Formats: sequence, structure tokens, C-alpha cells
Amino acid sequence: MIERAQTIGLPFEAVAFDTLYGRNTWLRDQCRANGIEYYADVPSDCRVYLHLPELTYPMTKRKHPAKYPQVVGQDPLTVALLVDDPQTNWQSLVLRPSERGMLQAEFARQQVWTVAKDGTIGEETLLIRRAPKRLTYSLTNAATDTPILTLAQRKTQRYLVEPSIQDAKSELGWDEFQAIKYRAWEHQLALTLLATRFIARLVWIGVHNTHKTQL
Repeated sequence: MIERAQTIGLPFEAVAFDTLYGRNTWLRDQCRANGIEYYADVPSDCRVYLHLPELTYPMTKRKHPAKYPQVVGQDPLTVALLVDDPQTNWQSLVLRPSERGMLQAEFARQQVWTVAKDGTIGEETLLIRRAPKRLTYSLTNAATDTPILTLAQRKTQRYLVEPSIQDAKSELGWDEFQAIKYRAWEHQLALTLLATRFIARLVWIGVHNTHKTQL
């Protein structure tokens, strides 16, 4: 789906995944190979390295190199351990307007390396978001000189899609739609979201005109 959007020239800055897809190193590698910037949520026990890993293939009992490599010279860290690290630099950022005023959160970034099971090494930026009741961790291949505010804003864009889908289900009955092919599901979702936007726009115009009349 991502490759198809890129092929047809659909403009987008980046893609974002939840942890189900974010922990998939293959998907991140494919995005990186195709020049697609990603923001992949990962679980708190995701293991990373703070320095470029050095790999070795130990000899087996039969004197053959092992199938999978091992990292030597450093131990991996879970991303959760970096939250309380004294060297982690937290910044309070204002992200966007919300129903309760301007949305603010604390973010920290850390350059890390990940090692896939097949030995593929990926250099990524770990982005940590700290809220009063929640911590989230994301890996991104964005340029290292990207401002942290830009990283935070792009990482949080996925939230805006999820309420749209929730509204489509609860207000327009999209959850009752049945389809045989995935392409039909995509088309129906797009049309439903457009209908939701159209209705919201009509309501806004009606409220705005009523307010002007009262004035």
C-alpha cells in the first residue's frame, strides 16, 4: 500500500506505524530502501545499541560459522531504560491545538542502532514521548539534523487518522460495511472519510452563518 501510494505520486512527508508493524525490521528496512521516512512505534522492551555494533559469527560445535551473528563489545539496552538515563535530554514541546487547548508533551531523542536477526544493522533515531500517564517509543530514519519539533509533530500525526476512523464507524456506520477485496475496503474508507469531512464542513458553515446572523 505504501509503495503504491509512492508510485502514483501521492504526496506525503512520512508514514507512521503502531507497534504491530513498528517492531517489524523488514518493513522499516523496505521504507529505508525506498527513501520513505517512517515513524515506527516499538514496545518498551525493544533492544537497541548506543554505538555501532560489531558483529561476529561464532563457530558451532561442527566448526562452521553460526547462521546468526552475535554483537561483541557492548550489551543491548531496552528503550525503556533510556527514560531515566541522566544523559537523556528532555524538551517540552507544543504540538498542536486540541479540544483542551494546546497539546504539549515532553520528548527526547537518541541516536541508536538496531540489529535484525539476519545481522542487518540499522542506524535510527529513537524518539521518546513522555506524558503524565504514558510513555511511547518510536524509531525513525529521519535525517539526524531534523529539528525535534518536526520529529514530534510527524510522529503524532497518526492520532488524527484514528479518530477519523472511529467517527466513520460510530457516526456513519462504516463498521457495517463488508468487502471481499482489500482494495474495496480502501476505497470505501476513503469515501467515508470524505463524507465525514463534508458533513463537518456543512455543520461548521451553518454554525458560522447562524452566529453572524445573531450578531
